[in-house]
Amino acid sequence: MTTKTWTGKAGGDWFARGSWDPEGVPQPGDQVVIAVGGPNITSNDPKLDDLEVTLGGTEFARPASISASGATLGSAFAVTVLPNAPYAALSFDSTTFDGKLTAVGGQLSITTGPEFQGSGQTFIEKGATVTFNGAVPSKHTVSFRDPNGTLVLSTPTSFAARITGVQPGDRIELGRLYIAVSASYADGKLTITGEGGAVIATLNLVEEISPMNFYVSLSGDRGSTLSTSRRNCTWDGGTGDWYDATL
Repeated sequence: MTTKTWTGKAGGDWFARGSWDPEGVPQPGDQVVIAVGGPNITSNDPKLDDLEVTLGGTEFARPASISASGATLGSAFAVTVLPNAPYAALSFDSTTFDGKLTAVGGQLSITTGPEFQGSGQTFIEKGATVTFNGAVPSKHTVSFRDPNGTLVLSTPTSFAARITGVQPGDRIELGRLYIAVSASYADGKLTITGEGGAVIATLNLVEEISPMNFYVSLSGDRGSTLSTSRRNCTWDGGTGDWYDATL
């Protein structure tokens, strides 16, 4: 196993040997570090898999990034954004992504094209913020691993991914054009309603810890924020079955 650090000295192509230190394209099993700028991957390139990528840096003007167009990234292609390297960006255009993205206390921005597909996973940990700009397919899963995470949906109407692990303290923020007034949850669907009762978006969300309430508030330049708290349930007897949801 070798650690390969992106330099970009020989151009922006992932497969440019001279753009890595030590020289040479990362091989399966390698550790990859991208701290400033980043490589491009195209439809002419072979599938990338079995790579552990640490993505992120402290340079806001030129964030660490990966840009994929027509690429295929396998299930063992893993990207991690760490808290000491908080600025990172991914661009997936006509790309199949089956790998894993993990933001640990940092900020990860993901821009997708209409042909983005795959059964990838995104994990939000330790107060991280993950922003999706564009459509996300239903096979993708976004999971909160602890409280205080933030999922930002610039275009919630095209976000079809499954959301899991939401806990009190986690937030879902909507793009600035989406002003919500209420949110309700039933049968695995979080319905977000705007002024006049118009449905802004319906998100696929799985409650895993306990019944929860969802609250809506304005969030400055981002539009609206959905926050959560546990819902109080009062026993009234009914059928006597603990799991009878009508009680």
